[in-house]
Amino acid sequence: MEILTNKKLNHKKSTRWTEVYGGFTKNSLERFSDTFRDVVSKNTVEMIELVLSNKDTILEGFIDSWLSGIAYSDSIENISDDLLKKVLLCFPCDDKSQRARYFTDIIEKRRDIIWPQEILNTLIEIAINHKDPELGSPNITSKDDKEMKSVEMLQSNAINCVRGSALQAIGALLWTHDSLFENFKNTIEKLTQDENDAVKFATLYCLWPSYNLDREWTEGVLLALYEKDIRFAGFHRTRNMLFLLYPRYRQKVLQVIQRCFISDDERLIQIGSMSISEMFIVNNEFAEIIGNTGVLTEKQAEGILDIALLYFKETEYNPLVKQIILKFKKSSLNIEHTISRLFYDNLVDLDRDKDFLIEIVGSDLSRKLVHSFVRYLENESKSIIDFEEIILSMGTNIVQFRDKNNDYWGVEDEISKLIIGLYDETTNLKSPQMKAISDKCLDLWDLMYENQIGSIRNLSQKIMDR
Repeated sequence: MEILTNKKLNHKKSTRWTEVYGGFTKNSLERFSDTFRDVVSKNTVEMIELVLSNKDTILEGFIDSWLSGIAYSDSIENISDDLLKKVLLCFPCDDKSQRARYFTDIIEKRRDIIWPQEILNTLIEIAINHKDPELGSPNITSKDDKEMKSVEMLQSNAINCVRGSALQAIGALLWTHDSLFENFKNTIEKLTQDENDAVKFATLYCLWPSYNLDREWTEGVLLALYEKDIRFAGFHRTRNMLFLLYPRYRQKVLQVIQRCFISDDERLIQIGSMSISEMFIVNNEFAEIIGNTGVLTEKQAEGILDIALLYFKETEYNPLVKQIILKFKKSSLNIEHTISRLFYDNLVDLDRDKDFLIEIVGSDLSRKLVHSFVRYLENESKSIIDFEEIILSMGTNIVQFRDKNNDYWGVEDEISKLIIGLYDETTNLKSPQMKAISDKCLDLWDLMYENQIGSIRNLSQKIMDR
C-alpha cells in the first residue's frame, strides 16, 4: 500500500536494472503496475476494497492497472453489483488513458447489472467523444491494408478502439435490458453517421439487438449503411439479417447480395456467394448465377457449395442440392475438398443418393473426391456389396479415361483393392445378381492388369502364391 500511495513515484520516469541471481530484473513504475494488475485479477474483491478505502491517496498511475485487473478478472462474474457500481463511480474516465476501455469492458462483461444513469451517461459520452480512434489513423493495420479498406481491417479496428468498445457494451446491455433502448437510440443513430468508419461499423453490435426492439427503424438504418458502404455487409451476422429483411425489402436485399458477390473483398464474396446459394435453395432467387457455374471464381463456388452441403440432409431440399453440386462436376476449379465433405461429414444416404454418388465419383472432379469416397467406404459398417454400382463405375472410369485424365493417380491402388474386395464378397454367393457382379469385377480386374493400373498385378501375384 505504501507504494500505491507514494507520491514520489509520480516523478520517477526512468527504469532501473537490479542484478539478481542469473541476470538482471527491471525495476520501474511500469513493471510494478503490471504486477499490481495481475494481483488485482487474482484477488479482485480484496484489491477493490483496498483501493476504494484509500481512494483519496492512491496514485493516478495505478488506477488504470487496477481497473484493468478488474475488467479481465476470471472472477468478475462473482463480484457484487454494488461493489462494481462503486468502482465505476469512484474514478472518472478521461479521453487520454485506457481507463475508458476498462470501464466499457466491465460493463460489457456484467451486462446483467442494472447500471445507474450516471454510469450509462458516461458510457454514452465515451461512445460519442472519446479520442480513440483517431480519424485517419487506424489502430490496426496489416502489410496489405494500411488504410482500413478491407472488411477484416474495418472490423478489427471497430473492436480495438475505445469508442467501438463502448458501442459493444451498449449492444450487450440491449440484449439484456430492453428498457434501455430509448436511452441509447439517439446515440446509436448519431454514430451510424460518424465520420470514422470503424465507429460506424461498431454500431452494428447495437443494431442487432435493436432489431428486436424497433424493427422498422433498425431496418431503415441497416439498409442505409449497406447502400453507402457495402463493407458493412461484412459483419459476421449479416447473412441471417438479409433473410429477415428479404420479405419486405426483396429488391434492396438482392442488390446487397449481388454487390457482395462481385466484390474484391474475400469476406464479402463469402457472404454474397453463401447468400446466393441459400436464396436459390429456399426462394429460387439467382437462378441465372447457379445455372452458369462456369464463370464463377473458386471463392464464389466454395461459398455456394458450403451452403448446398448444409441443406444436403434436408429431405425437402436434397434433390435440388444434388442438382447444384452436379453443376460443378466438370468444373476446373479446385473445389474437390469442399465437395469431399459429403463423405467426411457423413452427409450421404446410400438408398437416397446412390445414383448421385455414381455420377459424382465418375465426374471430372479430381482424385481428392475419389480418395475421400474410398475413405468413406472403408469406414462404413455396411457390406461393400451395398456400394457395388459405385465401385464398378469408378473402376470403369479409371480404365476408360486413364490416358485422358491423370486425376485418378494416387487412388488407383485403393480402387483396385475395392474391386478385389467386392469380388471376394460376391464370388461364393449363388444368386445370379451376385454372379454378374463378380464377373464384372473379373472383367475389370483383367483390364486393369493389362493396363498396369494400380496394384492389381501385385495383388494378383500374391493371390497366386497362396
